Amino acid sequence: FVEVRRAYREGQGVCIEVRDMLRGGDEVLEADGLVVATGYRWGTRHPLLEPLAPFLEQRADGEYRVERDYGIAAADGFKPRIYLQGYCEATHGISETVLSLLPMRAQDIWRSLEARLAEAAAEPVAALPGPAGAR
Repeated sequence: FVEVRRAYREGQGVCIEVRDMLRGGDEVLEADGLVVATGYRWGTRHPLLEPLAPFLEQRADGEYRVERDYGIAAADGFKPRIYLQGYCEATHGISETVLSLLPMRAQDIWRSLEARLAEAAAEPVAALPGPAGAR
């Protein structure tokens, strides 16, 4: 909660004038250098998933299409379900990175897994042919 008001060279270093936004008042900080990191961007495309990209649905902006249960929508016939946590801000809102909501997201994923397991258990299993000559 500080606002940088001004930065300037002072000898071999730099001075940064800041305003304390909570308590009020100004302060000058002296440092050897200053790093201005204003271009932070949370990466939403994890490299681990890139080999699966042909099977995963994407939105118009290039992000994965993530469903309500945090699973990535996939092409028909692609059986594995891939769930994301912490990478869904574009589809689930800014609360996606809030750690205190992690148990609720985990519960959504668990319920999805339970439903999919129940569906799989209800599917008929095809009879496999026995060994040659078996009766």
